[in-house]
Amino acid sequence: MKRLPIVIIALLLFVGCETRNGGEQTFQSVECDPPLDWLEQFIPMPDIVQGGARKMPPPQDPAPTPYYDAYQYSDFLRITVPSADSIQLMHHFAVPCAYSVKGCVVLRDGVIELSEKTRKPLGIIQPCICGTTITTTVHTSHLDYNSILLPEYDLTFPLHLYEGLDTLIMIYTNVPEEPTVYLTVSGLLLDSYGRNLREAQVVLQDQSSTVLDTLYTNRDGYFHSNFIAIDKVQASDTLSVIVLEPFHNYYDTTKIAFVDMHVEYNPWYIHYYASIEKQLKNNNSYEKD
Repeated sequence: MKRLPIVIIALLLFVGCETRNGGEQTFQSVECDPPLDWLEQFIPMPDIVQGGARKMPPPQDPAPTPYYDAYQYSDFLRITVPSADSIQLMHHFAVPCAYSVKGCVVLRDGVIELSEKTRKPLGIIQPCICGTTITTTVHTSHLDYNSILLPEYDLTFPLHLYEGLDTLIMIYTNVPEEPTVYLTVSGLLLDSYGRNLREAQVVLQDQSSTVLDTLYTNRDGYFHSNFIAIDKVQASDTLSVIVLEPFHNYYDTTKIAFVDMHVEYNPWYIHYYASIEKQLKNNNSYEKD
C-alpha cells in the first residue's frame, strides 16, 4: 500500500478524565511508523550471524529494513513504572495517518481502564494506514492495580507491576513466535574429464547424519533442493553433500558449514543458501566408457 507523508495525529482528552483520576494525564502521539528496536528486550532477534554469516537483503528491497519493522502493524501495550507513584502506558497499533485519537485512563477497584477512539476529520478520503504509538502517564501507585481493561477490545489482562520494570502485552500480531527455516542447496557436478555428471545421486545430511533430502543430477549435471528444515538450524551446524554414482565408481562428500552460507532472514523465515561446483575424481585407476 502506498503511504502518504507522515501526519501528526492530534490527541484529545475525554471530558472529565483527569478529574476521575485525581491527577494529570497527558496523551501524545509519538510518530507514524516509529522505530521498534526496543522490542528486542522482549522479542529477541534470531541469533544466526555468529561467526561471520552474511546477511542477504531481500531481492525485492536492496535496502533491507530493520528487523522489528515487521511489528508495525501489530497491536501491543507497553506498561512502564518509572517511579513508585507513576505509570506510563504506550499503546502501539495501526491507525489511519490522518485520523485523530482521543483517549482516557480510568482507575478504579484495582483496574486500569484504557479507552481510545479514532475520529476521521472532514475531507479525508483515503488515508494511509500506519503503525503509531500513543503514550500517556498516570500519577498513581503501581501497587494498587492488578489488571488492565481495554473496553474497545473487550479484553482484560492481569498485571504484576514492578518499579523500574516494563511489561509488554501483545494484543495482536501476525509475526510467528519462531520463523520457519528454509534450506536451498544447488550445484554442478563434473566427472574426472570435466563432463557433466548425469544421474548421480546426491544425499544431503546434517551433522547428526540425518538424511535431509535425496535427489539426482539432471542431464547437465545440475541438482537443486529447496525444503523446510525440520529442526532449527544453528550456526555451528554442518551440511554434508554426499555424491554417489556407482557406474563410474564416484563417491564424494563435501561439507559446508552453515556459518559460511548466505542467509536471508526476517521474522517469518530464515533462509540458508548453499551451492557447490565440483569435479570429482574416480575411485578406480581407470574409468569405464
